[in-house]
Amino acid sequence: MGNRLGDIAEQFLIPALRKKFREFRFSFGEVSRNVEWENESHGLSMELDALLENGSHAMVVEVKTKLDKADIDEQRGRMDKARRYASLRGDTRQFYSLEVNTPPLGAVKKRSEK
Repeated sequence: MGNRLGDIAEQFLIPALRKKFREFRFSFGEVSRNVEWENESHGLSMELDALLENGSHAMVVEVKTKLDKADIDEQRGRMDKARRYASLRGDTRQFYSLEVNTPPLGAVKKRSEK
């Protein structure tokens, strides 16, 4: 159930991120879901829940239904890999990290019942 809930959360949250960032005057022209990057010769392999991109910035997004310290540490490692991968490709954009923690399912049910 956890994986399915995560997939549902991604479907709703990721498209909304572009709009939310626009409210803060930060625009991403491209939003890609379930991105896979691999560079075998350098031992780099990663999966991203989403990648938001514009000409000078890239935002690596991880959606979690339950966020803990291990998830944050994992995202740090993912960002190190993403920056190394980008560097190998000559990509000089600024890379940022965003972890989105969804509310617990019970909280969503209670809000919808009101």
